[in-house]
Amino acid sequence: MKNKFSVLVLIPVFLLIAVDAIGKPCETESYYINEFYHQIETTSLMFPEIKEEEKLKAINTIKEEDSVIEADLMQKGSKIELILTVEDKTSKKRAKELGDSYVRLVKTFSMDINPNKKIGKGIYNYSVSIRKQNRENIRVGIKENMAELITWQRV
Repeated sequence: MKNKFSVLVLIPVFLLIAVDAIGKPCETESYYINEFYHQIETTSLMFPEIKEEEKLKAINTIKEEDSVIEADLMQKGSKIELILTVEDKTSKKRAKELGDSYVRLVKTFSMDINPNKKIGKGIYNYSVSIRKQNRENIRVGIKENMAELITWQRV
């Protein structure tokens, strides 16, 4: 699906034209980007609901990885919560790799922007939890829509 973001591409262009036309100050390119993402955050139509089949593709693919016992994916508007339950022997390094992979899979199978060498910017905000079977977190991270990578927190 090459043109899945044609609407999202046209909207910032429209905003640029509309803002210039009404004489609103245009400090920098980041002003337009911030305005665009503010519009996305306040308009639920701008966040495509991840379809059940897309969720299942990401979940089933990550569950094929060694160490992964269970995977979950929940969406509320622009926020996507990813939870992986892994074997207790899973290292923090491996947990981080699994979290990165899970976000990449969701970005690939959903309407988000496909990942690049880094995970890359997108339209969704992700929270990622990788935990042991007793629900103790091994790794917890956040990837905001404009961030290139997951920011991992100390656990």
